[in-house]
Amino acid sequence: MTYYIANWKQNLTLQEAQNWLTHFPGQTTEKKKIIIAGSFLHLPILTGQQNIIPAIQDISPYENGPHTGQIGVQQVKDLAQFCLVGHSESRKELGITDSEVAQKVRLLLKVNITPIVCLDQPYLESQIRTLQLELLELKDLIFAYEPASAIGSSQPETPARANEIAFKILNLSHNRSLPILYGGSVDHLNIADFLTQEFLSGVLIGSASLDPGEFAKITEQG
Repeated sequence: MTYYIANWKQNLTLQEAQNWLTHFPGQTTEKKKIIIAGSFLHLPILTGQQNIIPAIQDISPYENGPHTGQIGVQQVKDLAQFCLVGHSESRKELGITDSEVAQKVRLLLKVNITPIVCLDQPYLESQIRTLQLELLELKDLIFAYEPASAIGSSQPETPARANEIAFKILNLSHNRSLPILYGGSVDHLNIADFLTQEFLSGVLIGSASLDPGEFAKITEQG
């Protein structure tokens, strides 16, 4: 299985998102999963699509309750199948910690939403250890290696280095069956070099996913 995940971040109005979906010809199949991580605003239109799988970009670390401004797993469990957690932008801008990421993962797994846990140095090892303490066994989740230096820089990590880090993540996780993705300045010109790496199962796309034509070209690879 190859994963192609679009992270729209804080972009696209509802109308722009609808136009994007109208012009995106890609199709999820038995061999590839095309996943769109929009904002909570986009969920109603994403869930109505047959060719893609809806995801969300983050979630509250709390159970339902008096948490103004937060959106909990119980509120989206019927709308999304995947959720990004621990993205480097959230860590930098919101101060998200390893412990909060682990709490989110635990809550997501309780409602059968697959967490996509974003990792980078220097917290890669500490985040995996924290997850192991919270969950005991790492399964039913995805890891995405996203070096902050490569995000939006047009200077991706080398495929060989990304593969090396993916192998390290698998060893630390004690579960060789976990999908490992790479994200950071991937486009249709370089994606094939990443998908041919032994330990990578797909890609997490940021800026390039905002163009439905470009993202379609990416999903045609592999």
